[in-house]
Amino acid sequence: MELEENNNAQPPYSAQHPWLLICHGYNEEFHKQDVQSIIGDSRLGIWTVFKKKIYILIGMQDILTCLDIDNDSGRITATPMANGSPDLSKSYHAFYKDYLIQSTSNDMLLYVHLVGNGREFGMPYHFQVFQFDFIKGRWIKAESIGEIAIFISFPVKTGTACSTNDTNLNKECIYFTYGRYLYIYNWITHSISLSLPCPHVSKTKDHHMHWLTLN
Repeated sequence: MELEENNNAQPPYSAQHPWLLICHGYNEEFHKQDVQSIIGDSRLGIWTVFKKKIYILIGMQDILTCLDIDNDSGRITATPMANGSPDLSKSYHAFYKDYLIQSTSNDMLLYVHLVGNGREFGMPYHFQVFQFDFIKGRWIKAESIGEIAIFISFPVKTGTACSTNDTNLNKECIYFTYGRYLYIYNWITHSISLSLPCPHVSKTKDHHMHWLTLN
């Protein structure tokens, strides 16, 4: 799936309007569908793939929506999964980021809310995690994230999660990088520790890094 900005759209669409492009396979043409015609809103938020389905947060309220793709026609339909967004703790900090993350090791769809602090509010200092309850159709604040570790790609809005069993990873922890350092947020103590796993990491201002899970 790819996103395309439509710069030559005709009314009733705006000049800057996103599209979803679906390709069935190599050397096949893309099926193009306007985002607003699918979800009724042009504000396309963060998304992830969970159990072979696409889940996305849309609109000002970040409503979780499932996108179903017809394999024959390539047409996409949207099904709202919740009536509201996660009940976040009130914060007066100007900087925050949200993440939609799948945890296949324990079949959880997670919403991670990062709050920044420090110089220019650029340094993460607190996290909230919510798990989606597919039966009740709502987000539930997680009191524990179990035997998994969450990896946040900061400051970009991507992330992943994996099991800590038979690894040297710490459970109940969120890992993120800032500059050339690796930080670990402990979910139990709400504390942050830091390490430099490789002494040869270059000193670069471009810290837009992405975590990837390799099976």
